[in-house]
Amino acid sequence: MGAAATLSARATVERRLLMNLHMRDVAEENRRKLMRGAAAGTIATALMTALLVTAPAFTAHVPEIATRAAAALRARPLLVLIAFTLHFTYGALAGALYAAGSSRVTVASGLFFGLALWGVAVAVYAPLIGLGFVTSHEPALAALALPAHLLYGATLGALAPKGEIVHPIDDRTPLTFADA
Repeated sequence: MGAAATLSARATVERRLLMNLHMRDVAEENRRKLMRGAAAGTIATALMTALLVTAPAFTAHVPEIATRAAAALRARPLLVLIAFTLHFTYGALAGALYAAGSSRVTVASGLFFGLALWGVAVAVYAPLIGLGFVTSHEPALAALALPAHLLYGATLGALAPKGEIVHPIDDRTPLTFADA
């Protein structure tokens, strides 16, 4: 009985070591997907920001919000730099969240994600920073932000890593309290 118990204990230790190696591989794969999602989010944010910055040049008149943004840039460049840093950080984190949470990464699901982010921006974020509910107080800003967020989502859907985050527990090797 002593030899059988030793073999059983050895098999349990070997199985746990193999699971740890498997978990490290899964963790590394998940880390890569999150980093690629963050990179895709950063690229998508850059394209979105470029659209927002250049859009006033394509209209007959410069919207008031663009005039105020230019005045803020001249008056408080450090504050604008912080805002841009936060904007890109948020875009990268949203890209990582999309890569981690989306079961199917496609341009269509990216567009839906961009639309959802736009909804959060106009209904939650804008009132928090004093713009009010944007669609009622600044309809031009809401109209400008919608295609920008759709561009963000489409870019994210095209660039984010395909597949889902892999879970580290393998269902084929059930662990019980007796194994502990």
